[in-house]
Amino acid sequence: MTGFDSKGIIHLAGQNNGFDNTQQWYVLKLDDEVCLVYYCGQLMTWNFEGVLMMSRNGTISDAKM
Repeated sequence: MTGFDSKGIIHLAGQNNGFDNTQQWYVLKLDDEVCLVYYCGQLMTWNFEGVLMMSRNGTISDAKM
């Protein structure tokens, strides 16, 4: 379940417990301290989306937020 569309965009398609599953992940920001990602997808009739902000050190400075 992998696939890269272009730089910063990951398209995932496959099956999860027999159900078709598609997801798109967009890397919005990536530097030494943080990674900001927007994701969206669908599994049967369930549509989902969200944002993840991840830090290498466990904290994110106010300047990055």
